[in-house]
Amino acid sequence: MQVFIYLLKLISLPYIKLLNFLLHPKNAQIPMFNKIIFTASLVIVIFLQSQLNLSYKDSSILYSILLFLSLLYFIAKKLRNQEEMDIYQGFLRIEYQTFKNFDIVFLNFVTILFLILFFVALPMLLLNLNHLYDNIFIIKNNLTIFQEFMAFFLSILQSTPILNYFIIIEQSEMITFTKLGQSMNFLVEIMIYITIYSTIKNYVIKLLFEKKLLKAIENEDSKADIRLIQQRISSLPNSFKTDLLGLINGKNKDQKIARRAVNILFYSKTITFPQTFLYNLNHHQKELQKLGLKRIIELLQDNTIQFEKQYIEKIKNSIKYHKRQKHSESIINRLNEIENIIKFYSLNDRVKSIGVR
Repeated sequence: MQVFIYLLKLISLPYIKLLNFLLHPKNAQIPMFNKIIFTASLVIVIFLQSQLNLSYKDSSILYSILLFLSLLYFIAKKLRNQEEMDIYQGFLRIEYQTFKNFDIVFLNFVTILFLILFFVALPMLLLNLNHLYDNIFIIKNNLTIFQEFMAFFLSILQSTPILNYFIIIEQSEMITFTKLGQSMNFLVEIMIYITIYSTIKNYVIKLLFEKKLLKAIENEDSKADIRLIQQRISSLPNSFKTDLLGLINGKNKDQKIARRAVNILFYSKTITFPQTFLYNLNHHQKELQKLGLKRIIELLQDNTIQFEKQYIEKIKNSIKYHKRQKHSESIINRLNEIENIIKFYSLNDRVKSIGVR
């Protein structure tokens, strides 16, 4: 089993790297232009059969490739979710995580696009195979390609776990399964369960676990072992850090909770922590300001960390802004210290344009 999982990671990792390159993330976001191009490309590829009048054989090859690409994405997403659960439970150290620098690729926006791709490519593949080979499915005569697609699409939805309880269709009016067709429908059910359903299930379990950890930090009356929770969160993957950064923004008025978040973000070496805290510096009390700035200085002095150039620029801009505000001498001194540290950074050494952290 371990060998099989290793092979899946070996196959899917280059694909995820390619997607990350195509999406070209900046500042932990996908640029809007890239979103539009990526979505438009997907739509064009999906409807190539009608645009180029491809034969059933060529179309079968096309949609087989598209189905494989969508399946490979969901396999990678499932493996990543499992890796993060292993990290949460202490079975895997974060430095050994295979998909640790690809948060953008697994955003809901990208996942939805591949979900659409899956539920278009699969029925289109079955439709073309049905025309290419006899006695797979029997469909009503004189249907347009779109009507045939909808017939296969609805039959696939009925094969989907959970959805089959809510979608009741008289299949005999549109499509009839032969024995071979029934066997293929069974394979479709297995495919959907192993990829789509189990991936979503793993994601929901991971999400609930993250929310539970976050709630333990946010709740002052929590009965949880806060030190153990803080230690656990410090070793969590980067995908969790966005929620944690929310605890030190201006909306959170609880200084005790913000203090916990500052220490966790520092010990977990979250490189987006300095500019986030500096941006919200005025929202915190003086003691928390001192602690946060101290942690930022320590983080900037850590030679094992590389910062993206845009992060350093944001830190510089925040320091310039706060030096014009009415801060105490001790806060100004620490701001000056941060500014001096940044001045001695080597662009080739400590500042680097890399993926999302």
